[in-house]
Amino acid sequence: MSRRLQDLVRLNARDRRGIAPVGEGDGASPASFAAHQPADLRAETEVALGALPNGLADRILARFDPGRVIPGSFGTDRDILFFVHVPMTAGNAVMGTLKGVFDRTRTIGANALGGDLKAEWQAALDAREAAKGRLRQALAGPLKFKRLSEVVKGASEVQFASFIRNPADRLFSDYVAQSSPDNPDHAAFLEEFPTFESYVDGAPANPQLAQLVGKAGNVSEMLERLVSTYSFLGVSEHVSASLEHFRRSHNLPTLSDISEAAAGQAAKLTPALRSRICKRHMADWLVFSLVEPAMAGFEQRLAAVAYPDRSRP
Repeated sequence: MSRRLQDLVRLNARDRRGIAPVGEGDGASPASFAAHQPADLRAETEVALGALPNGLADRILARFDPGRVIPGSFGTDRDILFFVHVPMTAGNAVMGTLKGVFDRTRTIGANALGGDLKAEWQAALDAREAAKGRLRQALAGPLKFKRLSEVVKGASEVQFASFIRNPADRLFSDYVAQSSPDNPDHAAFLEEFPTFESYVDGAPANPQLAQLVGKAGNVSEMLERLVSTYSFLGVSEHVSASLEHFRRSHNLPTLSDISEAAAGQAAKLTPALRSRICKRHMADWLVFSLVEPAMAGFEQRLAAVAYPDRSRP
């Protein structure tokens, strides 16, 4: 699939027409995603979905489903986009692709999120004012919503984007990284969490959603902030399709293709453990359960356009 979508990226460099949104009833929907769940997760997922305010799940899809977002919906000439990198998603690799498509990009490191963020924000505002005309900017890094919301309060033409990942796979990758000798604090980490299962029970719940929108409020309020704040959510399991949707929805040039997220780690998690993790991180799981099938469907439509002969019986 990765090679096929690399070919599609080259195709789109010549053909800018894109793919129109799917028709009514053809895209992902809150009613259709339940069948996507593992059997032992399905009941709890449906209960959590049913507990959301009426229409919220549909608004999530209306915002992030490539089949519903009209191409160019979020493309402006003078926007400042914050790309929030959630650790252990595809975000770190995606940040490198932004440099080739935005007029001005800056990466903010994990150890420089205080005064550095405020300084970079002011520099972006100054650059926009000096440019007068078109200037599309991207500021990227492991940013936190609370600090971001304080810095950009009251500003116009500001957008937010990120990638999410299956909570079980992301948690496993996080444990591997934290316990690695490459991490200077790995000894202290392993003393607290000697096994992955101990980390499953001890890690903070819903780290992805908490980073994207903060911890304030209940799950419904957090999801409302997600819809009102972000213009793009990619899925690590469908990197190429996500980048293509990002390009279309934000009126960007062709984005460089990057490798799909490592899938081999999934085999290390038993189905029971995967379900246990997702139940504990139900808010993260709900977002993933809605957006991932939508992105998977978009990936299939892209492949059908790139290789129409192969899609025929």
